[in-house]
Amino acid sequence: MDLGASTHGLFYGEERPCRVVLGDFSTALSALAGEPVTLVRMLDGPAVDRPGEGAVSLQSTSALAQLAPAAGSSEPLDGRRFRMTFTIEGIDAYQEESWMGRRVRLGGVIIRPRGNVGRCAATTFDPETGAKTADTLKALQQTRASVTTTERLPFGVHAEVVQTGAVRVGDDVEVLDDVAR
Repeated sequence: MDLGASTHGLFYGEERPCRVVLGDFSTALSALAGEPVTLVRMLDGPAVDRPGEGAVSLQSTSALAQLAPAAGSSEPLDGRRFRMTFTIEGIDAYQEESWMGRRVRLGGVIIRPRGNVGRCAATTFDPETGAKTADTLKALQQTRASVTTTERLPFGVHAEVVQTGAVRVGDDVEVLDDVAR
């Protein structure tokens, strides 16, 4: 990736140094957004909201289906609205929460879930249209308020990467540790 001029960007309300990413990316993003957008790369560390705690995140298709009725949908919610790295099929709703502190293999990657992902208003918007189509926050408050979690309005978990590797659609998921560390 070629980088251009130095600038500053706001990341979670904090000004951080960055550089403009060269190429047609900003033009394409501006066309999609309908307003000027500049793609930048942070210079002082990763652009994640939980540095040191988790660079990837997981959710289950069964949790998307279970939350849907409370959010006013007869179909499972589109997982893209939660912006997770991995979506897992074939496990119980919220089963990934039981993996906290354990090593979990996803294909060739080993991760260790560290905490819940608290949700914000961005999840209420349809990822295709940008329109507010589901009250996910109200649904999470109704269905998950009594659950002990690391963040409010939890949906999915964030995890640290213990061992890098490739993950492909359909890869097996295996919990490697019986006891959380």
